[in-house]
Parts: sequence; structure tokens; C-alpha cells
Amino acid sequence: MQQPSRHPRIIAVIVFLGSLVILWTVGYHALWNRLTTEVIGKVIDSKDIPSTGAPGYVTLYTYRDNDDQIQEYIATAAPSSLDRSLPVDTIIHKEKWNLGYFKNDERVRFSTTFYTFFLVVGLCGLFWSVFTFLPKRKKYRE
Repeated sequence: MQQPSRHPRIIAVIVFLGSLVILWTVGYHALWNRLTTEVIGKVIDSKDIPSTGAPGYVTLYTYRDNDDQIQEYIATAAPSSLDRSLPVDTIIHKEKWNLGYFKNDERVRFSTTFYTFFLVVGLCGLFWSVFTFLPKRKKYRE
């Protein structure tokens, strides 16, 4: 009698790990960070800082919020970040739980097509790999 192949389980482990990476990268680092960011106020200082050991730069914004408190926000090259190099006196209105935001009353959209596609791929891969590991039910005839 031939033993069952172990390849489907190995493939399921690889798909499971790949799905976790996709969900962590797209779901947490891009969407969750963007959703939980809240910046509402007027930019009073903008400073571009070169990145150490990596190409590009980050922008350190100092802004005055609606309560007249001075806050800081660091904009990076990550998709979850707001735009870099905004000029002083720019009014930013990014509310928590919204992906888009307003910059001087102009709507800045966040493209969700790419992220939705990869979230669906990650979730499908995760469910497929979990169901591959579930024990198969034996069918009994009466």
C-alpha cells in the first residue's frame, strides 16, 4: 500500500507562512498604520531629514492642532505615511479610521485596489492552508 504524499502539507505550510507575511505587510504595516494615524492641524515647520543607510528621506512635521497644541508627525516613504515635503502653512486633516485625508481642503485619496487584492490573496491562502491541515472526516455508511 502506497503511503500518502507529504507534499500537500509542505505546500500548505509554505502557503500559510506566505499568507502571514502578506497579511502582516499589507494589513498591518500599510492599512492599520494608515487607519490609526490622526493628524489634524496646520504645519508650522517642515524639515526633510536624509535617511541613514537607506535611500530617500523622511519629513518631520511640527503642526499646531485644533486645541492649539504643538504636535509632531514623521512622514516616511511607506505607503501608510502621509505625503512628505509639505510646505509650511499647509492644513492637514487626516482623521483616524479614514484612509484618505485633506490637504488644504483638497482630497488626497488612498488607492485600495492593490491592498484589497493582496488582503484577499492572503486570507484565501490562510484559510486554504488551515483547512488542508484539518483532519478529514470519514464517511460512514449505514
